[in-house]
Amino acid sequence: MVEEVDDEALRALAEQLFGYAKAPELGWIEARLGEQMRWRWVSCAGFSELWGELAWSDPGELVYVVSSVAGAYRCAPEDLSELPFGGDLVVLDPARRRVGLFDASSKLASVELPRLLPSKITFYSVADDYGEFSNFAAYPITIDGERWSTSEHYFQAQKFEDASARARVQRAKTPMIAARLGRDRSARLRRDWESIKRDVMRRALRAKFEQHDDLRGLLLSTGDATLIEHTENDCYWGDCGDGTGQNWLGRLLMELREGLRGETDSSEDRG
Repeated sequence: MVEEVDDEALRALAEQLFGYAKAPELGWIEARLGEQMRWRWVSCAGFSELWGELAWSDPGELVYVVSSVAGAYRCAPEDLSELPFGGDLVVLDPARRRVGLFDASSKLASVELPRLLPSKITFYSVADDYGEFSNFAAYPITIDGERWSTSEHYFQAQKFEDASARARVQRAKTPMIAARLGRDRSARLRRDWESIKRDVMRRALRAKFEQHDDLRGLLLSTGDATLIEHTENDCYWGDCGDGTGQNWLGRLLMELREGLRGETDSSEDRG
């Protein structure tokens, strides 16, 4: 089945995908979007048969193809052969936020595919995208020779002066239980907690992202995107669900990202 695609909806997608794009190679796309280029849809697998070296190993269900000469169509993979190709092409995999560029004049068959990033990245549940940024994520940390099952365990335990109260939090079977114990006011809260809690969180986050290379890489891969803990359950560490919260967890993650990026750049310069 081949059917025409509504241009207004496609232009809205273009704004969504490219409104925040910074990669210089996207200038060609932006210029032609200004000329109201047309779009068409094809399967990534089918397109890679024509452009052999493009074969993405984990494509989204559909990719978009922007052609400087083609019309706008929606196409099932088996109907790929019915669509005309020609001119300069841009291949977009929005599910993976990747782009491939094909310049008819230079006859490129494949290009390095930069990863586009949204201007904002939200996180909360460990089961969602970027759930690794949650303090409930199952990444143990070691601080001052002590092992903590999650950064949540460490953070909640530091609220108490009493060693036995801290130990109860440390032994908690889940980060949810650790959080509940940390909010238990039958144990005495340290007097300076409000003034030091952000520094405690900084220390927990640095340990977490320095002690797990995959997390470090994930955080750095977010580029300059604004990181937001999106939840109505917390207006201090999160955004209060409507953007009015202080989002201190997101802010500290961005602060850490900048520090890690600087350390990486310095290391590469020394190399």
